Amino acid sequence: MRKITIILFLMISIIGISEPYKVTVETGVKISEKTLRNNNIKIEKELKKIIRENSKKEVLDEILNMKSENYSTDSLFPMFFVGLTNIVLRNTEIEIKEIEYISETEADIKLKIRSMKEPDIAKIYEKVERNFKKKTGLSLESIETDEDKKRYLPMVLKDFLIISEEYISKMPKTLETVIEINSEKEGGEWLIDTEEFLSEIIDK
Repeated sequence: MRKITIILFLMISIIGISEPYKVTVETGVKISEKTLRNNNIKIEKELKKIIRENSKKEVLDEILNMKSENYSTDSLFPMFFVGLTNIVLRNTEIEIKEIEYISETEADIKLKIRSMKEPDIAKIYEKVERNFKKKTGLSLESIETDEDKKRYLPMVLKDFLIISEEYISKMPKTLETVIEINSEKEGGEWLIDTEEFLSEIIDK
């Protein structure tokens, strides 16, 4: 299907990227050039907002500084995901490759991701386990009862995130991939599903 193609520029100041990207409009979709420019600006703004809010160092600091009694076993995995996502985002370069308008109110966005290869989880786990045994005299496998989980898992979570950040921050950004996310216009604004975007980044 023939598309109208326009080359524009994106600047994501949070990660210092300035690269040209392509804008395409499906045949039959009527969008003026002025509307395209406004749409692109709003999509860029939404993307930058999501990246900024989820990559702030304060996000990780808040998790690490939280008192153990404020954790629950149900909140541990969500907190771990938030912390790990924060670490990965701060060590990832993101740029738009293409915005494809498939209707007047919907667009697919291709993002080029430059990041580290998948970290060696086994090495991180070994260091976490050594630290845990040094602090408590116990092995991670010995955490079985609900009482033990409530007492020790917050400690393990924090240590895992600290060690992961140390490890990931030193890894070179040698992996390049392209992911695709969707944006829809609602109430005059172009919105991106934050959970979808972050999941794509983590799963890349």
